[in-house]
Amino acid sequence: MLERILKALRRPTPEPEQRAFAAQVLAALETARRCDEEWSAQVELTSNYPSLANLAAVQRWKLTRLAYILAATAPPPRLQRQASQGAKVLLLTAEAFHRLTNGYRFTKFERVCEGQAQLEQARQLRLRLAADLARDWEVAVEG
Repeated sequence: MLERILKALRRPTPEPEQRAFAAQVLAALETARRCDEEWSAQVELTSNYPSLANLAAVQRWKLTRLAYILAATAPPPRLQRQASQGAKVLLLTAEAFHRLTNGYRFTKFERVCEGQAQLEQARQLRLRLAADLARDWEVAVEG
């Protein structure tokens, strides 16, 4: 009886295709991290608003494209929630970059503040999801 309970509590070993898909989601989250870091570095280095607007637009494009690719990929059944969350994190980050693009392009500092706040929210969700994927699916977190 106790053995049956312990067996039910143990996490099943991930199948190779599940690990591969979890790694794919983590790679997408890693791209979002790199976009975020590149953005943060440029904000520190320059006050050229058109340049910042252009960088934010490029980051938005990259992440939106990646979110749609991830959303179009059929995940293994046990990874549907994580795949959906990964796409949502990418789209939230892309939306933050969209706000930043508009804010810097049209000198609307309220939009810049909203974009930065949303970028931080997306960052926290991304970190939590990446840690969960790494723990539950035994894949390495890069960066």
